[in-house]
Amino acid sequence: MVVKGGHSGKYVRRIHHRYHKDNGNKQVLIILAVVKKGDGTADTLTGEQLELGPDSLCIAAETSEDKKLNANLMSSLREDARQRR
Repeated sequence: MVVKGGHSGKYVRRIHHRYHKDNGNKQVLIILAVVKKGDGTADTLTGEQLELGPDSLCIAAETSEDKKLNANLMSSLREDARQRR
């Protein structure tokens, strides 16, 4: 979940990451897909993607049932991101 900045409150799932140099320091940017949370159903991709640093995010708890429902949600986005690298 995004906890900082203009996208605060949005649920996101990690697609991939990349490294960025800022003032000579190597920093990680996480490439994220914004999702609409489902109650007892799989999450839905909104089509919006973000690139944020880890300080803008927090880890949200997910039940084993939710993990099963969303197991394949990110597969194609992750594969596309790997091929572009």
